[in-house]
Amino acid sequence: MMFAPIRAHQRPDGAFLSQAAASVGRGADAGSGIATALCLELLWPRREAPELAPVLRAALDYLERCEIAGQPGAYGGHAGARGPDLRASVLISGILYRFGRRSLADLQMVYRRMLVPARIEDLGGAPMPWLDYDVFGRKAGAAGPVADLVANLDALAMLHQLGQPMAEIPAIRLMLARGMVWAGSSMTRMRALMPDHPEPAELLWAIERAERAGVEGLSHFAASLRRLDWLCRALETAEPPLVGCEDGQGWSCALLHDLRRGGDDAGLAPMLRRVL
Repeated sequence: MMFAPIRAHQRPDGAFLSQAAASVGRGADAGSGIATALCLELLWPRREAPELAPVLRAALDYLERCEIAGQPGAYGGHAGARGPDLRASVLISGILYRFGRRSLADLQMVYRRMLVPARIEDLGGAPMPWLDYDVFGRKAGAAGPVADLVANLDALAMLHQLGQPMAEIPAIRLMLARGMVWAGSSMTRMRALMPDHPEPAELLWAIERAERAGVEGLSHFAASLRRLDWLCRALETAEPPLVGCEDGQGWSCALLHDLRRGGDDAGLAPMLRRVL
């Protein structure tokens, strides 16, 4: 198996090449911890390939540098970020744990530092019909809290790694079920479920990612999304933007796009399967 195409997508600092949206104001070739973590999640089944070892090692080193100095368990969207981001924290810590760079105690620290403070305990005003207590979000004034379903699904995968019964697990599952019913086949409503992600296809990827992490009972949601004509068309287009931070920083990642489409150019198609 040839891994040269993957190595060609890696920056000297270990991050996989990501294209920053113009609104970010950083270099077009700036690293993204979220994009790098998502690529590593798809490369997990080939982690023992000797040719891939230096690529994975450099990428994991980069993810470790995304941890905010003096705040163990809090990760930014890129190395050197000024502050932590919830989705970056659960994604990056989960990948570092899977590859043996972090312990279960480290994941518990992420839960305490990043997730507990973000747990919705006051719905305020008039919440959206899928929103309820014990999911993760942020305050948004009198209109009530805002919760992103993609970020919550990534949190669900990390909670599953902790292996303990937690109130947030059924709450996120209920949020997904209610949201899917409310959105139906509407692209506009699907976007409302994930205010930090302009591409509704990210919901599909988040569901399938949680399944690969061992979360059961989600396959029918992914199947229903794949039956939507507009989503199928979106999957066939040029690489979609990846938005992974609450401040709206957007990233596209060519390697991630290739891996999601099957990785044929890198000879990776057989690896995209559920591996626990």
